[in-house]
Amino acid sequence: MFLNQAPIPVRVIKRLIYQNVNMDLNTSLDLISSHMAFARTSEDHAEAIAASEEKRKPKFKGK
Repeated sequence: MFLNQAPIPVRVIKRLIYQNVNMDLNTSLDLISSHMAFARTSEDHAEAIAASEEKRKPKFKGK
């Protein structure tokens, strides 16, 4: 399922799962917000948006 997904968000999600185990809710939400802001500035995010608009499969580079 994850094999065709953008590698940066998948890495971010995995990291967040492990880091959030012992955190309170507010700290967890702050951490998630900062990680997602980083993921949205990646080349893969831009490729995902372009592919969606052009109705094609994205070609992720992990950048």
